Order: sequence, then structure tokens, then C-alpha cells
Amino acid sequence: MSNHDDLKELLEMLKIHNIDVNQLRNKMSMLTEFPLFPNGIFQFYCNNVQALSGFNRMKRLNDANTWISKANNLFKFIKFSIDLSVDNLDKCENVFTPYRVTAEYKIVFYYIENAIFRLFTAWDVLGQMYNHFYDLGIKINRLYYTKIFDKTDCSFMDNKLNSVIGYSEPINFVKNEYIRIKEYLNETYKYEHGMTKGHHQYLKKLRDVSMHRDDPHSFTILNSSDRGLSLVDAPQYELMNIVEDALILYQYITNLIKLYYFEFRSYGFDIGEIQITKFE
Repeated sequence: MSNHDDLKELLEMLKIHNIDVNQLRNKMSMLTEFPLFPNGIFQFYCNNVQALSGFNRMKRLNDANTWISKANNLFKFIKFSIDLSVDNLDKCENVFTPYRVTAEYKIVFYYIENAIFRLFTAWDVLGQMYNHFYDLGIKINRLYYTKIFDKTDCSFMDNKLNSVIGYSEPINFVKNEYIRIKEYLNETYKYEHGMTKGHHQYLKKLRDVSMHRDDPHSFTILNSSDRGLSLVDAPQYELMNIVEDALILYQYITNLIKLYYFEFRSYGFDIGEIQITKFE
């Protein structure tokens, strides 16, 4: 067997034979900031009797901007962490060795862990936005995104969607998206034939392990537990899962912002046109 064949076999074993990290970085760079709603002087059509309602609606718009701004900051530093991970990969050995994580690779994993932490925080922001948009009444400090997306039906969405949209076809689309989010978050991780499914569950396990005794980025007998002694996944593979999960989350946040546009326009707010880059 030639050296080329040996290398190809090793890359396939590491699950990175079809991953281009620069392409991953380029995908993230295509994501623009989520647009904030204008919060200067608003034009809304109501009389003095409705003034209090108008101020409440303006507060609601500002609350929405708060969550959108937080999502922007999180995605900004997720991108930053991915960029630094890729930059530092260039300083590492040509091929990653899962049973010998060098000091150079530990720096890469540092930025990967940073990106994972911020990514899960961004998922919580999506949960907070659902809580806010649909008036679920869950206290901010008691909310966890998985609890938002574990409902057996979409009836909690009816009142809001009927008042804001009112048409069955787009309402059904929004409800189906909720189901898609729930299914995606619970999709079992699986890697076969060079394809990965269950990106989110993969990252969730990685995060959960790192929060307890084990270090997912260290191969040592001191890091063994009832799970056994696990090999460290290549940073390129972890980066791929991070980027795929981030792109999916970005689209879900984008679609919820579109619903806010429907709502604020129904109040008579002059908020202009929505400008969001749709990522395919």
C-alpha cells in the first residue's frame, strides 16, 4: 500500500477525509448580522386612549432587539473562534493523532470549546425569543431551550399566529418549522459512509462530557470513566459539526425575526423592509 493510500485511510478513520476547514470558515463568513428594528421615532396609528398600549408595544420591540443583539454578539464570536481554530490548525502537525494531543492542538481545541459554549448559549437565545414572541411567560432565568422545543403539539402558537398572520398556509409553515426544530434537536448522532447525522446531539454530548469529569480533548488514563477510554475526535470533525449546527440555528432565528416583522407592522410601526441573507 502506498503512502497516499495510508494517508487516505487515516483521514477516513478520523472522519475528516471530506472536510475542508477553509470552506467551513467561508460558510460562516456568509452569515450577515441579524437586523435590529429601528428604535427611534415610530409611526403607529392610534389615538390617545391607546397610548399606553402603544408604549407597551414599543417596549416589546425593544425587548426583541435585546435578544437579536445578543444573538448577533454570540454569532460574531462563534465566527471569531472558528477563524482562530482554523488559523491555529496551520501551526499543527499535518495529520491529527487522537491518542497524542499536542500543545498546538490544545490551542485549537480551546477555541473550539469556546465556539461550542457560545453556540449552546445562542440556542438558549432562540428559546428566549420563542418565549417572548409567543408570550409563554417563562422566567428568563428558568428557561432552557430544550424545554421550549419539547411540546407535543403547536397549540401554544395559535393565538399569536392568528392575530399576527391570519392565513393558514404561512401558519402551517411556522408550525411545521417548530416540529423540524424539535426533530433536529433530538436526532440521534450517527456517522456512516462518510456522512454525519445528529450534529446537535454530537455537540451536546461533547459539551456535557466537558462539564463533568472527562475532558473530551485529552487522551489519558486519568480521563477514563465508566465510558471507557475514548479517543479524541479530530478538530476538523468537531468544527464541521459546529458550523452545520450554527447554520441551522441561524436560519431558525432568521425565520422568527420575520414573524416579529409581521407583528410590529400590524401595530403600524414604520420598520422598513426586512434585509436578511438567506443561507442555502
